Amino acid sequence: MEPSIKYINKKFPNVDARSSTQHLGPVHKEKAEIIKVLNSYYQSFVDVMEFRDHVYELLNTIDVSQCYFDIHVNYDLTKNYLDLVVTYTSVILLLSRIEDRKALIGMYNCAHEMIQGSGDPSYARLAQMVLEYDTPLKKLTEEFGPHTKMACEYLSLEVMERWILSPAQWLTGWCFLPPSQYKAPSVVGRYGKRVADVKECKEHAVAHSGQLHRNRRAFLRNAVRELEALLSDQPGLLGPKALCVFMALSLCRDEMNWLVRHAEHVTKTKTPEDYADSHIAELLFLMEQLRTLVHKHSTVIQRYHVQYLARFDALLLSDIIQNLTVCPEEESIIMSSFVSTLSSLTLKQGMQVPPRLPAVPGAAGPPVGCAGPRPRSSPEHKNSHPGSDQRSM
Repeated sequence: MEPSIKYINKKFPNVDARSSTQHLGPVHKEKAEIIKVLNSYYQSFVDVMEFRDHVYELLNTIDVSQCYFDIHVNYDLTKNYLDLVVTYTSVILLLSRIEDRKALIGMYNCAHEMIQGSGDPSYARLAQMVLEYDTPLKKLTEEFGPHTKMACEYLSLEVMERWILSPAQWLTGWCFLPPSQYKAPSVVGRYGKRVADVKECKEHAVAHSGQLHRNRRAFLRNAVRELEALLSDQPGLLGPKALCVFMALSLCRDEMNWLVRHAEHVTKTKTPEDYADSHIAELLFLMEQLRTLVHKHSTVIQRYHVQYLARFDALLLSDIIQNLTVCPEEESIIMSSFVSTLSSLTLKQGMQVPPRLPAVPGAAGPPVGCAGPRPRSSPEHKNSHPGSDQRSM
């Protein structure tokens, strides 16, 4: 079978199963077994191709619609966009790391043609995709050409670490990648001078990341212990401090994931004690205690935020809508209806956000000024702020 695999790799994607019987004899003998064994793998490649088509279509639609992403205004839309880009890039990079992808796809198609008399309908497009992503970073740069001006906001550490290598700009907020930069000989010629800098950064990260994360875990352990004690004594604070609780749990999760991923890969250049944490059980216990508090006093959190929505956010949003200079009628109806629903919101009443509402601030048109910092009180809303009711909880 080895000579057949070499032949398929050499001739890929133009492998003639009919006239190449001398090279594909073993494939002809085992064609039924090959179809049976490789079918699931081949269909997985087809799924990746269809996923790529859908993502590319969606990104083009977003670009044509001139969507505006701001993590403070349309959180779900922005987060899902960033997650989509990260997932798509991860899938493509994973695809390019499968060494036998050409042999697998080509052999399956040959066996299919020997049995059915014709190749698989998806083979031509699939083979073209595999060839295009032989150099995945170059192809991804070309694909994201129209979308490079999209702002990258905040990603969790868990998502960030899925990148194999990324410039500092991606981690701090943005990165502009015009494809023309990678075609200029003068720019390419300077890449070699940065090798020493990259090696130095790698050595620094390997030498100091263990201690950095150990200090983070120690800080989080003390901070979460104090937070848990405070909230256990004053559960009414869970309302205004719910975001702090979720941030603490997220940071603890990220540090736990980092330790699990790196604890078994300690090299000689690393300090072993930085990866052997004897207090990790305490951190897990404190995380569980916070989760229990949130579940136990969920009504406190609900009461605070429902009151805040009805008594402050609804009034502020109404003022913003009234001050819009130009607003399409359809969007005006959607936002006015949403304000009306917020104003009449009660603790026992459920509310469903209109599906189009989160996309309104991100669409091309009159800006909706919701991105600024949320004031805790204002003269016209001071008497209706729910904070005055918090002491009674």
